[in-house]
Amino acid sequence: MGRYWPVYIVFMLVLASATHAAVIHGSVYDLELNTLSQAVVEIDTVPKQVMVSRNGTYQFTVAPGEYVITARHAKLDLVARERIRVQNEGSFVLDLILFPDLEAEEELLNETLDVPEYDEPAPPLPWKAVVSVLALVILAGLGWWYWRKHQPKEGKKTAPKVDLEEILAFVRKEGGRATQKELRKAIPYSEAKISLMIAELESQGKLRKIKKGRGNILVLP
Repeated sequence: MGRYWPVYIVFMLVLASATHAAVIHGSVYDLELNTLSQAVVEIDTVPKQVMVSRNGTYQFTVAPGEYVITARHAKLDLVARERIRVQNEGSFVLDLILFPDLEAEEELLNETLDVPEYDEPAPPLPWKAVVSVLALVILAGLGWWYWRKHQPKEGKKTAPKVDLEEILAFVRKEGGRATQKELRKAIPYSEAKISLMIAELESQGKLRKIKKGRGNILVLP
């Protein structure tokens, strides 16, 4: 047996390693918990162990220690990484859920971009134009108010008292009732002025105007 002792030692080491080995196994899922096949699963043992989850499962035999299990689905761009610590032998279940691979996005975010310098002035802000328009509107309003304030005020047009008395005297002369047409013939004023005087007498309660046909009848109250 003397010449076979190296083989014996190697066999005993392998047997001791197998005795203290642990089995890590589980399933590989996507975000919707659907089983993923064709995902490449590896564990950083020495040497590294790699396998393809053809039926959505994986399994590794490892010695006690700390490891990182990585699962990647290249076609769907999904990845999962789990750090584990094996302290005892036995069988352990570790399911892997793959997420979108954000490594590329993180690298882009960490890159320093050179922003070119431009001598172009920044465009004016829109609020400046709004303020200018408002100022013009306010100035226009003030100008209109000032012009309106200094316009001569038109007094209320009223017929002279002497003219009103002439109308009343004529109606009395006609027995307290006369037509506006007869009044127009007796008093040499325009039709507009006579209408204004009749309206004034009506507002004072000294005369009543009754519509009849195309003309008006004037009646003393």
